[in-house]
Amino acid sequence: MTAFENWQVCLGIAQAAILLAAFLGALYVGFKQNEINQNLLDLQFSVSLELTYQPQRLNIVNKGQQNIWLCGTKLGDGVRSIDQPVLITPGGSYYLIADMLEREIVSKVGESGEMRLPFEVLIQTQNRKRWIVKTILFAVATKGVVTIHTQTISATPGDWATNAK
Repeated sequence: MTAFENWQVCLGIAQAAILLAAFLGALYVGFKQNEINQNLLDLQFSVSLELTYQPQRLNIVNKGQQNIWLCGTKLGDGVRSIDQPVLITPGGSYYLIADMLEREIVSKVGESGEMRLPFEVLIQTQNRKRWIVKTILFAVATKGVVTIHTQTISATPGDWATNAK
């Protein structure tokens, strides 16, 4: 082979290497952009809810901007109740009857006492992602009258349907 042919082969190899590097770089940038877009989309569907107590009811209020579906709850070490989903619109609420909970608290702590109970709310968002919102119910019984203070601990994505206990 002549020097010119060797030069042409080297240029061909360099062009192929540059083309491969450009392709791999574009592929990497494309995947990263897709990941960024997915994160931005997920922000629209983030769960924001508030659990409040009124006598004989626990209120679940949707503070987010999208519809959510209440799919179940779990109190303490009990069994997760997976129910027919209930729609909660933005700014809307749904309440759970808490009279049995109040009686259980009084039976455990007596007429005056306090206890903490973990409580999970199982949510599904409009984009079909499932969330577990963990809260703590701080129950205080005073002369047989129960008040409950709520504290949200976390809202994490999780497939509660497959690992229901």
